[in-house]
Amino acid sequence: MRTAMKSERLYLRSFEDNKQDISALYEWENDPESWDSSMASNPVSAKFIREYILESATSLITQGTMTLAIGLAETQELIGYLQFLGYDAISQRVGYGLYIAPEHRRKGYGREVVQLAEQYAFQHLGVRLVYADILSNNLSCCKLFEALGYELKATLPEWHWSQGSWHNLNYYMKWKN
Repeated sequence: MRTAMKSERLYLRSFEDNKQDISALYEWENDPESWDSSMASNPVSAKFIREYILESATSLITQGTMTLAIGLAETQELIGYLQFLGYDAISQRVGYGLYIAPEHRRKGYGREVVQLAEQYAFQHLGVRLVYADILSNNLSCCKLFEALGYELKATLPEWHWSQGSWHNLNYYMKWKN
């Protein structure tokens, strides 16, 4: 297994065309509770997931997006994914989003993943700005990014309908020191 980034507890790597990776991503993408964060509204097929994995093997520079599996270093269990998106080499910025499986939340993994993503973005990609767009009802994610020094720079009011009400979309940004 080739890792793109790692910490003491976690590693990030490309998704592979294998049963474990397809099964994990299929489960996460079909979790209705995760649809709000990704602004999705429907389940996806295993075939769609496999094609997505095959297409995501292309270059971040070419596609502007890259999705990495998040795994536990000790057990090799996959616990979520990190997606770089909107990469722009000229404007020197990249956004990201992450998903941590419900049973692995509130253990500090999200914080570690964001820190690994920042390090990769600033040092390897050479960007000057990283950002995330987060729905206002995702309070734990908003608090995480604020605790890591991200500034709320814009809010799009009533951007997403979910759970019987409208939710704002917050844009958090952080510049390289």
